[in-house]
Amino acid sequence: MNEAVKFAEMVLRDSQARLDSGKGSELYVLEAKSGLALRKTKQNEALQNLYDTQAQAVTLYGGSSKGGMMRIEAVDRPSFVAPESVGTYAADWQECLTRNQDLLIQSLKLDIEDVRLRYAKNQRRLELNLKAAYGMNGLGSSMESAWNEVPTTQFPAWSVGVEVRIPLGGGIQTKNALQAAKLSRDQAMFMLNSTENQISNALRTAIPKVRTTEEIARSYEEIERVNQRVLDSQLEGLRAGKVEPRKVFEAEADLFEARAGLANAMVQHKLSFLELEVVEGTTLKNRGLDLTQSELRAKTAALRTAKTASPKANQVTTPAPAPAPAPAPVSVTVPKPTTNFRAGRDAVPSSGCPTVKG
Repeated sequence: MNEAVKFAEMVLRDSQARLDSGKGSELYVLEAKSGLALRKTKQNEALQNLYDTQAQAVTLYGGSSKGGMMRIEAVDRPSFVAPESVGTYAADWQECLTRNQDLLIQSLKLDIEDVRLRYAKNQRRLELNLKAAYGMNGLGSSMESAWNEVPTTQFPAWSVGVEVRIPLGGGIQTKNALQAAKLSRDQAMFMLNSTENQISNALRTAIPKVRTTEEIARSYEEIERVNQRVLDSQLEGLRAGKVEPRKVFEAEADLFEARAGLANAMVQHKLSFLELEVVEGTTLKNRGLDLTQSELRAKTAALRTAKTASPKANQVTTPAPAPAPAPAPVSVTVPKPTTNFRAGRDAVPSSGCPTVKG
């Protein structure tokens, strides 16, 4: 909007100059003032929206505006996605199977329910255990003598047995546990299928959305170039006195709408690619932040090694204090006592105070 306001001010100056020189009309000046006022109003609205967005951003990262509102500026601009970043449905679906967190979680839950179901089925079967034990004993009058008799194996002990466990009452508890395990497994399978369907539908929507938003953005680029040429032509006609300011403002408004549409289309294009990354589960991979536990452990060990390799670099060297200067000599001057004589009395010396010179 700043450019629009500057443009309206330029048109107003040209219209006023033509009116002063007798080549223009007062109507043209009024149209220029109206266009300038309209653009200043939109500029204030855009400025208020900017303040609201900055406040939301500060709240998002937990900041505070007690010391004044912080000015936040975007450090990058949306750009077109590289064509090789968007693959086919089959390739992206394989990426989803290995990286989509929701799908991996549901697959893990199904594996857990399979284990529980197999355990419940195993509990319904008869249990037959063959047990055997062999041991050596020692007898003696004391602990030491009994311990010494153990290696002689004079008193070996052994046992062999068979243990059979049969569920009483038809195994009602294990039967109910098996039925519950089957229901839990069916629920996990249903959730997995539901998640796969949702991801598949989202993937089929996200891939063409990236391409569609790119085509829309490129169309707005062409519209912007055409409207820019139209505006340049209208400006030449205005300087020549052949075009009214209203026509120039209309061309400028069309150019502004084209630029706003282009900016919105670029943002939608970037958002569509981010949605595709979320569906595929490649958000961290594409930014080089997808680390395995072994890689994270190796990086952590490297940082520790680098920190302990140079311990002197982390120490703060405190300079030795400079020696205190020698004290300056102090001279003490004691004034000579003076003698006062009074009639009829003995002489009394007056007290003298020492004077210290430093």
